[in-house]
Amino acid sequence: MRWFVGVAVALGATTVLGSPDAQAPDAYLRSTIGLSAGEVNRLQSGAAVATLLDGRDGREVVTFGAVHIDRSPGDVLTYLTEVAALQQGDAVQQLGLVGTPPRLDDFASFTLSPRSVASLQSCRIGSCELQLPGWGITRFRQEVPWRTTDAEPRAQTLMRSVAHETLSAYLRGGHAALAPYEDRRPSHSPSAEYRALLESDTYLPAPLTALRHAINGFPHRAALGVRHQFFWTVVDFGMKPTFRLSHMAVASGPAIHDPAGHVVGAVVTLQILATHYFSSTLEWHFLVRDAATPSGTYLYYLSRSSSPGLGGFKGRLLRPTVRSRGRDAIEAYLNFSKRSLEDDAGRYPIACSNSSPC
Repeated sequence: MRWFVGVAVALGATTVLGSPDAQAPDAYLRSTIGLSAGEVNRLQSGAAVATLLDGRDGREVVTFGAVHIDRSPGDVLTYLTEVAALQQGDAVQQLGLVGTPPRLDDFASFTLSPRSVASLQSCRIGSCELQLPGWGITRFRQEVPWRTTDAEPRAQTLMRSVAHETLSAYLRGGHAALAPYEDRRPSHSPSAEYRALLESDTYLPAPLTALRHAINGFPHRAALGVRHQFFWTVVDFGMKPTFRLSHMAVASGPAIHDPAGHVVGAVVTLQILATHYFSSTLEWHFLVRDAATPSGTYLYYLSRSSSPGLGGFKGRLLRPTVRSRGRDAIEAYLNFSKRSLEDDAGRYPIACSNSSPC
C-alpha cells in the first residue's frame, strides 16, 4: 500500500477528441501517460498497472495507475467515498470523518505516536521533525509544559486543536488560507503548489475545468454535481506514522464535461495538512467507461505530490526510492480496490439494465 497516497480522487486531463469509441482511452494511455502496448494489454486483461511520470521539478512525485473493475461506474464511485476505501487495508492505523462545521470532538480519537510527541519538545521554526505551520510550532513551544507529566496529554490535545483550526481556516478561505509549513528553511506554501496544479490539466484524461475551478476556488466557487467531505487518517507504511487531513470532492453529472464521453465520474482529494513527507498532495480518481463491457469500469488514479525533502543532494539520493515505493504502493492499492469491489458484489448492487431492472 502506498505511504503518501491518500484515498479517493478525480482525474482531469488532456481532452481526447473524437467519437466515444473503445480506442480513445487507449490513445490517452499510450500518448499522454506513456504506457507500452504490453502494459495496455495487461490492463485490459484485468491486471493493475502503475508508472512514474515527469514532475514539474525534482521535488514533485507524479504517479499514475489504472485497473479494470467488473462493476458499474456508479458502484465504483460509491465505494471510493466509503470508509472501507478510505482505510486502504492495514496501512491506515486511525481514521475519522469530520463534519461541517468541524468540531474539536471530530479529532478526539486521533493520537500522535510517542516519538512524534517527544520530538515536538525541540521544535523550532526552521527546525522541526514534524511538518507544521509556523503558528503551530510556536504554540507547541509556548503552551506545552514539557518538563511535567502533563506534557504528553497537553501535546496530544494541542495537535488536535491545530488540525481543527487548520480545517476551520480552510473552510473559510480554501487553500489560500493554509499557512506555509515552517519546519524547515525555506518555508513551503501548499497554496502556491495547489494553485499551479489546479490551473493545469496536464496528465488529465479530460479537462474537468469546472471541477478544477471549484477546488481551486473553494469555498467561494461552487459547481453543480460536486459534493464535499472531509476526513483525517494516520497512515503507517513502514516509515513514520503520518497524520493527514483531507478534502474530498466527488464529481458526477454536470461537473464532468468530457466531450468524448469517456470519463463519467471523478473524485479529487486535496491534502490540507500532513505531519510528514509531502507539503502538498493532489490525488485524482477517474471513472472511465468501458465501451466493450458496459457493466465494467476502468479506474484511473493520478497522484501529484511535492516534497521539500526531495530537493538538494540528499533528496536526489532519496528520490528513486520514494518514486519506486510510490509506484508499487499505487499498484497494490488498485488491486486492493478491485478485490474489495468484485468480492463484495452483494454490498454494491449491480446497476440497473434491461436484463436486470431495478
